Amino acid sequence: MAILGSGLDRVYPQWNIPMAEKIVENGALFTEYPPEVSALPQHFPQRNRVISGLCNGVLVVEVAFKSGAMLTVNWALEQDRDVFAVSGSALSEKSKATNWLIQQGAELTTCADDILGELNIEKSHSVPEINSEIGQGSGEKSSEFGKNALDNLAHANNVLSIERRVVDLLGKTREPIHVDDMTRALG
Repeated sequence: MAILGSGLDRVYPQWNIPMAEKIVENGALFTEYPPEVSALPQHFPQRNRVISGLCNGVLVVEVAFKSGAMLTVNWALEQDRDVFAVSGSALSEKSKATNWLIQQGAELTTCADDILGELNIEKSHSVPEINSEIGQGSGEKSSEFGKNALDNLAHANNVLSIERRVVDLLGKTREPIHVDDMTRALG
């Protein structure tokens, strides 16, 4: 499912229209806004309220103190949802808010199992197939499952395969990498 900050007929940004069409085939698009309402900056905090309300918890990876993600954290806390955070370098501006959230009681999260355990969700050994023309899918279906939930989602025919490659690259470098260098490295 996807929650929009616009009317259903105004998917934003426009290059997400093919993804929205794929979501509708097996899921749903939701919005609080009537048709013909464009995505406006003030709509996104309200959209994030709906997102946090539909979730059991919110995971924050890197965030500035004044950001949409922190607004989502506030909504989640107001809605009695769990907040999870990934710690980062004390020297990084992008990690100050996540480290602060952990100090304030957010669950320190290092892997998907931390979240699954906290929410008392048993790890699934079956993953719904996600086929898409978006991404780098070869069309072959994989039956192998990885070591954790992210690996399970990162099959070669999956929309998230590029995300898995990015995470793998960042894990190897263990330091910040410019987006242009990342793009070159990942082809």
